[in-house]
Amino acid sequence: EFKTKSRSLSQRFKDMDPGRRIETVRGPIYTYKAPGALNLGDDPIFGVGGDLAFNWGYSNNGARIALSGGHLSDPDTNDDNTHGLGNHFAIDPKTGISKYNSVWSHEISNIQDCP
Repeated sequence: EFKTKSRSLSQRFKDMDPGRRIETVRGPIYTYKAPGALNLGDDPIFGVGGDLAFNWGYSNNGARIALSGGHLSDPDTNDDNTHGLGNHFAIDPKTGISKYNSVWSHEISNIQDCP
């Protein structure tokens, strides 16, 4: 359930400065995991719980959608450890402008601990 029902998804995704918003409350309203699904512990959505975090920028990195039950990096921490959907390293997370073209973009990142 969205905290603010009057905002569209477009408005939520355009809100990059400051971004870093937890947009839902009370976790998922529905989940389905296929019988026999493998490696769910590595999955950035099914491997963690929590609420939807949009435009989670940190240092020079960001994730468009992550879950609050996973690791959400502090704003000035360059640890490459927030994983979700629409990830990008070496970017200005408040503008979406890449510092090195698209060499560090990756749409989905498995759960991992980056040193």
